Amino acid sequence: MDTSDEVMRHLFTHTGYHLPFAVMREQALTASIPPVSRLSMAPLAGSCPASRTIRALLAALAGALVLGACASPESVKQAQGQGVKRTFRYSGDAVFQALLTVGTRRKLEFVEQNRAGGVIVFSSGASLTSLGERIAVFITRASDRSTAVEIVSKPVGGAVTFPPDWPGILYGDLEHELAVQKLK
Repeated sequence: MDTSDEVMRHLFTHTGYHLPFAVMREQALTASIPPVSRLSMAPLAGSCPASRTIRALLAALAGALVLGACASPESVKQAQGQGVKRTFRYSGDAVFQALLTVGTRRKLEFVEQNRAGGVIVFSSGASLTSLGERIAVFITRASDRSTAVEIVSKPVGGAVTFPPDWPGILYGDLEHELAVQKLK
């Protein structure tokens, strides 16, 4: 005798079912899946007080991130002295022009540029790991052939994002651009 026949005989005699096995299996499958008309949409609609509370907390958190953690151009400029500093053996004008070229090449938006004050403020857009950044570059002419540069970068989304290392990226590009300008 086949094992499936033994299972059927066991189901008929010991479980009290008097239906063929195929019918029992069909009923078991359809009974576990409720029809769409019986589905309740109340949890999705937020009628539960707990879901409304959670939604309110998430909205407050998002609002705090948007309003409280935004790096404005002014807040980035006020962070002067807290950035990464390097000195270059080039004139201030050459460094300023090279930084403008680097910003354009990196597709950064120019928020502010003041050649006399030695300040450039860039804005980067959102990416997969960040909501965007504000980048301030401070250029100080030490002498005719020496220029100090400081780069300060602040994320727009606060501490919940993973922004790129803009000082490292911009310094690498700046060194390359200055070397290219020197060869011209």
